Amino acid sequence: MPACSPVLVVLKGIASQDDVNAEQRLEIQNRLKHGEAMKTVSSILDAILYSIRTPERSPSPVKLTLEEKFKTANPQYHYQYESVLDLQTLYSEFVPDLPWNASVKTLRQVIITSQDDEVKSKGLEKLSRAVSAMAFPALPIVAPQLFNMGHHLIAGVIDAMVAHSQFLRHSMGLLERSPIPEDSSLSDSDLNIGNSAANKGKGKTEKKDAKKGVKGKADIKSKALPTTKKTAVQVTAAIKPASSEKQKESSLVNNLLDSAAEQYYQEKLYIQTYSLICDMLRNMDVLFGESVEV
Repeated sequence: MPACSPVLVVLKGIASQDDVNAEQRLEIQNRLKHGEAMKTVSSILDAILYSIRTPERSPSPVKLTLEEKFKTANPQYHYQYESVLDLQTLYSEFVPDLPWNASVKTLRQVIITSQDDEVKSKGLEKLSRAVSAMAFPALPIVAPQLFNMGHHLIAGVIDAMVAHSQFLRHSMGLLERSPIPEDSSLSDSDLNIGNSAANKGKGKTEKKDAKKGVKGKADIKSKALPTTKKTAVQVTAAIKPASSEKQKESSLVNNLLDSAAEQYYQEKLYIQTYSLICDMLRNMDVLFGESVEV
């Protein structure tokens, strides 16, 4: 018997007991065979249908708007409709046949390559003006309702500041500041006329005094009274009043007290003004937030 030949062993026997589960076992075997057949058939059908059906169409390219093109090509600038339209018109002046790709660099290169210096300078000036307008984000449009609310709050703060100022000056005994009139009753020409009239009157009195002086000199020469140092000192002492120094000291003290009171008044007014402005900004934030949410 060669070593490579297979060995078949057949075992036979005689069952001494009855096969009770034979029907159930056959039923299970048939069910399993049916399930395997159904899975095989469904997989074959799915493969056939997948190969037969029409494939999905490839998505068509999306047409971007001018705003999307500009934001993609120029992320460093803020989009503004009018400025971008001006740039598009400027590009069409230099290149009327090809569409603009919304790039500022491309437009600048097109303008620089122009042969006409005057056209080039005007184009660069327009480009610079439009780019400068888009360098910063546009300010939001303020609704009339928000404007009226803000105006009302600011006017209320100004009225409160004036009321606090008057109350402080009254409580500290300070004089109220008189407002400067808008239309003065005396014009510059009136002041000049008054000065000239005063000068004329002064000239007349000086002429009269000069005539009197000529007569007085003759009388003095005839009398010729002697003068001494003692009499000169007495005359100067009589001219200067003794109370002038006291008046200067009292005026200096009053000025110092007034300046100290004004400084204290300004500090108190600054503190109250700061508090009023903070309250105004807080109310403005609350009111504007509620109006935007609505």
